[in-house]
Amino acid sequence: MLCPPYYKKLIKCLRLSFLILLILSARLFAAEDDEFTLAPKRPSYVSVYRPSAAVLLEKAKEFYLSTEAFSKKAGFDNNGSEVGIIPGDDFQMMNTNFGMSYGLGQKLEVGLFGRYRQLRSKSSTSDLSNNGMESLGIRSKLGHPHEINRWLFSLEFSYRQTLYDATASAPGTAPTNEIILGDPGKEIKMGGHASRRFFDSSYLNFSALYVLPPNDLSHEINYDTHYAIAWSHFAITTGVQGIYSMKQDPYAGDPGQKPSMSTGTTAKFNSINREEVSPYAKLSLSFGSFKIDIFASQTIAGKSTDKGQSIGAALLWGKDGIHGEGRKLAKFKEYQTESYVMKISPRGKFFKIDKGMSSDIEKGSKVDIFKTDFFGENILVASGIVFEVGPDWGIVRIETVYRTDIQIEKGFVVRGE
Repeated sequence: MLCPPYYKKLIKCLRLSFLILLILSARLFAAEDDEFTLAPKRPSYVSVYRPSAAVLLEKAKEFYLSTEAFSKKAGFDNNGSEVGIIPGDDFQMMNTNFGMSYGLGQKLEVGLFGRYRQLRSKSSTSDLSNNGMESLGIRSKLGHPHEINRWLFSLEFSYRQTLYDATASAPGTAPTNEIILGDPGKEIKMGGHASRRFFDSSYLNFSALYVLPPNDLSHEINYDTHYAIAWSHFAITTGVQGIYSMKQDPYAGDPGQKPSMSTGTTAKFNSINREEVSPYAKLSLSFGSFKIDIFASQTIAGKSTDKGQSIGAALLWGKDGIHGEGRKLAKFKEYQTESYVMKISPRGKFFKIDKGMSSDIEKGSKVDIFKTDFFGENILVASGIVFEVGPDWGIVRIETVYRTDIQIEKGFVVRGE
């Protein structure tokens, strides 16, 4: 590994700082926000599938750990032609990814992430290996919290910095007794996601991120299109992900003049206008606040890269954020009107309140129904719309029920905005 002594010290400091940051963040996020203590208590739960365009609920958090192993089977040259692997050659890479995400607001999700990498490259003349912290980064996603005609949209930005250095050598003169961890430098991604829901349990997703990769590589577009079918605790995802090059590499016309690096038997690093096409499948299982993903992919086409297979697994822990009813509860003192339930219809879909137009209650107004008691407890039970109104009475139609374990009764409080 091409890494001077001061760089090793820097890497150790960054590792320790990142670990401390994760611990402090976990401690901070574990604290409950008093502003929302009136909200109905929900069990800690992570969705078995989250569309790529969705953002976390406000104050929701997720921590994940995943491992993915890649094994080279062949290669692709700069023109996209498959090149068979030389007998005795082998390349394997294992990435361990970890990170956290947090719902900073109703529309903004932020996160930290990192990667630990292990490499092994074998040829008829060498057997090389390398491992260490590969990179750390930050990301953010800005999106609309609710569907628009079953569509979700979001914008994403991320910055990643590698924690190692590697010096390019004159063409064909890179050391052959070592292998670099990857392409060194910073990586910036920015782009968007779109997700379309079909029925109640299936989604079609599109992602496209413009990438400024490290090591002065050509700009790229990372894309991902997949279809997912999700049930309560089980989901299946199939799709295609890959890299499309903007073809800006100055050495594309004369690859032999490109400065070389100690890449071993892989073409994944220090490539020229690299491109990849990789179909994949994923199985997800949810167990309350935990989720397990098992996935596999196959690189079937590309340029200046490796052909091979990847398999992996991920563990995710999540905690729910603030739902709509929680936000209503937090601001119940801002309601403009307050009335009481007088009578309930036999089926429980409508009820009569004791105030009407004389108290500024209008037809079509939205109201929330609370169960209260002498000790000041406020439990949001349901929301509705004023269906009909008279001088001193109103009829409310129930639209959304938040607490199925509580039946609306005479005397419940009805608050309107």
